[in-house]
Amino acid sequence: MLSGRIDVKYFRVNLFSMLIAGVAAVLACFSVRANEGEARWGQSYDAG
Repeated sequence: MLSGRIDVKYFRVNLFSMLIAGVAAVLACFSVRANEGEARWGQSYDAG
């Protein structure tokens, strides 16, 4: 019984951490594109 509850808690924590990691990765990609690669990405998107 206890092991089942602990597994559920860890499963929820893992999902939550995965969501946070995904959001952080997306925000990092957007920030890098906006700050460092604005000229390159902007030109490629405008041309495409």
